[in-house]
Amino acid sequence: MATKLEVATVIAASLAAAATVGGFGYYMGRDTASSEVSQLTPEIEWLKSAQGIENALDYLSDISAYNDNLFEFARHEEQLSEKNTEIEKLTDTVDLLNSRAETLQSELEKSTKALKVSEERITDLSDSLAIKYDIRQSVSLLEGESHMILDGAAIIGLQSSYNNRAVITLQNETEFLDVGSVSEIKVEDARCIVALRRTSMYEGSDFDLICRSEKN
Repeated sequence: MATKLEVATVIAASLAAAATVGGFGYYMGRDTASSEVSQLTPEIEWLKSAQGIENALDYLSDISAYNDNLFEFARHEEQLSEKNTEIEKLTDTVDLLNSRAETLQSELEKSTKALKVSEERITDLSDSLAIKYDIRQSVSLLEGESHMILDGAAIIGLQSSYNNRAVITLQNETEFLDVGSVSEIKVEDARCIVALRRTSMYEGSDFDLICRSEKN
């Protein structure tokens, strides 16, 4: 491949030859000039060829740089695709975790509601037991009337009343109670006391009922 220095040398030599030919051309005539021009024609074509090669080299260099840029762009595209794939996987994982969190939250809310209902039920039962097994009440009966104790676990009935005594039926047993006296009975897990507070031959009898649970 010819260098620029070689090309310049050739050009200088060609110009010198042309000058020489010009100096003698007048005497040698047109044929001699034509002959010299014919000899310079290959040199001119070579110069054109050398310039084309240089341009071609520049073009190839540009193509190489373009190819490098394309390769770099492709590499970046590949990396971007990999990152997008990772983002999609992470997004799917986050969506799955969010779905599970929503499910757990829903189950927690249901459990909380169920627990609240259970606590309320326990409170109601406790209150019911407290009412059932911790009773203090006054009962007034006329002859021939009865009253259920602890929701019917036992019954007290007044057979007859006198001015200072009452004849009662308690747990299917007939008992005589004087004013201020008591009769004690056991009902389920509670112990109950029936006390005659007042009695009258015409107005019936008044009793006090006290029941306490025997469970600790």
